[in-house]
Amino acid sequence: MCDNIDGAVSNITIFCCAAINTALQGAPVQPEQLLNMQDDPFLHNTPEIIAETCIVAMTVISYILPRRKDLIPIFEETLAVNIDKILSQDNVLLRARLSLLLGYYADMLFSKQPVAFKKSMNFLFSSVGLESKREHVIALQSCDTLNTIVQDDDLMPRLAEMLSEIVQTINQLIT
Repeated sequence: MCDNIDGAVSNITIFCCAAINTALQGAPVQPEQLLNMQDDPFLHNTPEIIAETCIVAMTVISYILPRRKDLIPIFEETLAVNIDKILSQDNVLLRARLSLLLGYYADMLFSKQPVAFKKSMNFLFSSVGLESKREHVIALQSCDTLNTIVQDDDLMPRLAEMLSEIVQTINQLIT
């Protein structure tokens, strides 16, 4: 669809970002941001289902969205504003989907939002240690995502800076 229909990438991105903001923040949006689908049954699901579905849609278009410099700030801001809500959810599927999405977008996300970057990376690192049977899927997806991330030469300086800060904090706590 994105390859053959003009405006598909824009519509998917704007709709998904508006739907996530509406679901998780209760943020009012213009009807056109939701493609005038505000009465659609999909948007009357639980906030977690709406967010999870939109995160999957954004992951599916990860091959083309990075080329759209006009849409990246909208997507990035939506994730940054909602990162705490997404990570605080007890919804295993939502957190697993976020882990998957980060594998596709980590190199370009949160370059101007270091707090959101740290939260997302801390989420991945801490998720590796999840042992409950229920959360095993998050641990597996986070392992796969971290494997992708640590092989990205462009991302390594940001990760190294973050890890250096963590080491400094630990050293200060020890002394």
